[in-house]
Amino acid sequence: MTTEQQTQGSPLEPLAELKKLQDYFSEAEAKLQDGVVVNMTGVDQHIAAVCQIVQQSDPAQQMTYLPELTALIDRLGRYENELRRVQALVAAEGAKDGHAES
Repeated sequence: MTTEQQTQGSPLEPLAELKKLQDYFSEAEAKLQDGVVVNMTGVDQHIAAVCQIVQQSDPAQQMTYLPELTALIDRLGRYENELRRVQALVAAEGAKDGHAES
């Protein structure tokens, strides 16, 4: 996941980026539910960059990020649950067809 800000070398705005990540995972969850493959390339680096900014912020500023961080963690949990559901369905279909996953 790349943003215009990252490619241009501009600093990331953590609150806006946290909201973008929430939207990204919301859309990714919907795609999984629809059976669409989700390309997660670069998302981990994007999250790491935003988290680094949050970690380096002063404690008062960190508190302003807390609601969005909490919402993102909740969204990640829902995405993980959907991903596990899809994985279980795929594994069950493979077992039914005689193709066991390793």
